Amino acid sequence: MPDGVPVSRHFILVTQKGNCVIDWGNNIYQDIYTGEKVVLEEKEFTYVVKDSELMMLKQYGIINDFDQFTVYVYPMQDLFEP
Repeated sequence: MPDGVPVSRHFILVTQKGNCVIDWGNNIYQDIYTGEKVVLEEKEFTYVVKDSELMMLKQYGIINDFDQFTVYVYPMQDLFEP
C-alpha cells in the first residue's frame, strides 16, 4: 500500500476555479495544495477529479499516489482541531 492518507476518489473535487479540494463533508473543504480550509459558494460548480489531473498532481508531488478507488494524499493540518 502506498504511503499517505487514503481518501476515496469521489471526495477529491475540482472547483470551477480549478482548485483541487478534499470534501470532508458538512461543507468542509480542504485545499489539496495548501492544506487550508476552503469555503465554496453554494452555487459553485465542482466535479470529481479526473485521471489526467491526478497524474499531474502526482508528477508535481502534491499527492503520493492513486488507484482506481483511492487517492493517497500527504498529511495536512487537521481542520477539525479547535
